[in-house]
Parts: sequence; C-alpha cells; structure tokens
Amino acid sequence: MALEGDLKEFSVPEVLQFVALHEGDGILVLTNKGDKITFGIKGGKIVAALYGKRGTPQPLEEYIIKSGRITKKELKEFKARAEELDISLDELLKNEGIIDEREIKSVIQFKIQEIVDEALTWKDGTYKFQPGKEIYPNSKVRVALEPNALVMEGMRRIDEWQRIQVVLPDEEIKLWRREEAKINVELGEEEKRILEIHEDGMKVKEYIEKSALGKFRTYNALFNLIEMGLLTKEPPLEEEEEEEEEEIIRPSIWTKLKISFEAFTNFLEYLIFLGLIGGSVYYLIIKKFPFLIELIKKYIIL
Repeated sequence: MALEGDLKEFSVPEVLQFVALHEGDGILVLTNKGDKITFGIKGGKIVAALYGKRGTPQPLEEYIIKSGRITKKELKEFKARAEELDISLDELLKNEGIIDEREIKSVIQFKIQEIVDEALTWKDGTYKFQPGKEIYPNSKVRVALEPNALVMEGMRRIDEWQRIQVVLPDEEIKLWRREEAKINVELGEEEKRILEIHEDGMKVKEYIEKSALGKFRTYNALFNLIEMGLLTKEPPLEEEEEEEEEEIIRPSIWTKLKISFEAFTNFLEYLIFLGLIGGSVYYLIIKKFPFLIELIKKYIIL
C-alpha cells in the first residue's frame, strides 16, 4: 500500500484512518520542520511510536527511567546484558522482575497517545507509509491500539488543552502547595503522583520530567490540583517580623556638664555641711578655678 503526500492536503486523522481502513503493515513517517514522528502499524493498528524531535529520538527507556523503576546506571547495565543475551530490553526487565508486562504495556500505551496528541497539532509537513518495515522489532511486549480511538482521545485532549493553557500557559511556571486547603473529593492516581514528587517552587517542566505521566496527563493533573486549591501559582507571603526599635535619647554634652557641675557643687556643700572642710577651702577652689563661678551660676542658679 503506497501512501505519501502533504499534510495540508491529507490531515493526520485522515492518514491514520486510511491506514486503519486498509489494515496496513509497515511504518508511517510524519515530518514537520525537522521533527519526525514514526508509527509502527500492524494490521491497521498502531503497535509502536517514536517521536524524534529535531532528529533526537526519545526511546521507551527514557519513560521507564522517569517512572523510577530503574536508574540510568542500571539501564546501561541492563542494555549491555540484553545485547549479550540477544533479547529485548523490555523482555530482560520483565524476566528480572524489575517491571511486569502490564506496566510495560501501560508505559507504551500512554507514550503512543502522547505522540498521537503531538501529531494532531501538525497542520504542515509530509507523510509517508513504508510497507514491511517496523520499529522496535525485538520487543516482546506488544500492544495493538485502534488509531480512531487514539485520534478521538487526542481531539478531546486538544479541547481540554485550550482550557489548561489559560491557567498554565508555559512550562516555566512555578507552583506551591497550599497546606491549609481541604477537599472532600478523592484524588486520582495522577494527582497523587504529582503530590508525591511535589516540592515548593517546582516548574511545570520538572513535573513532566519526574512524574512519568507524559506531558498532557501531567498538565491535566496540575490543572485539577490548582482547581481544587491544593496547588497555587502564588508563592506564600513571608511573614515580616517587625522589629520595634526603642528610641534612645542621648543627652547632649551640655546636659552632661550641667549634671556634672550639679553633682560637684552638691558634693562640696555636703562636705562643708559635715565640717570636713572649711569655707576657706571652698573659697580657695573658687579662686583657683574662677571659670567655675560662671558655670555654677549658669547651671545651678538658672
């Protein structure tokens, strides 16, 4: 079955519907401005998908790492072992009990849906169906998804996406947890996953990276949590501690002098009163230090 053309003339939904109707076997390649999407087709159903953004493939292994099942180091070791044993990576992981077949299928299914979602946004570009070829030929875990069902779900998501984009217009937005919020509804698994990995100040793109939910499901879960009031785009207000500074009244130098002379004269009067020194001594001090007369007049008489 030969199929090739321009997406402006034959849209992505129409191409997928045509392939499904003719039960084609092969790969369907879509290109758009340097990006490339490849669907593996078997009997008209989608069995695999690969999205190479600007020539850089995003393999299934990346999704398995993000799910937290294995680390990058472990992935490298498993890939080496799989090559030595001449079996697929997913088969080795399944045999080792790292991840079961149901989980692998779940990862593959949501990955395919995410890629279909992306393809539906392409209005320009080309398509080409290549019979007899396949992607991930060594994979032992297979899925077979109806293209029409994937397209319908993708169209629904596009409608939802417009509403989500009003609240979360880009991946750089940061979010914070509202601890005081209380809800009376049961959280879904995706919302629970978001809260598990949440850290205050995380960016949307970091949730996508760590959640292993894919772009749309991550955005949708974040949107729901914001609507519920559990997450917010507004950082918490920092409590400003108002330090009350006590006004310190510092006496002037003249006040200090006045106080000193008052103390001095009081002390002399006290000594004279006790008869410890005579008036002659007092007179001698005044004669010796005549400037004291003016100071005493100024600060004691006035």
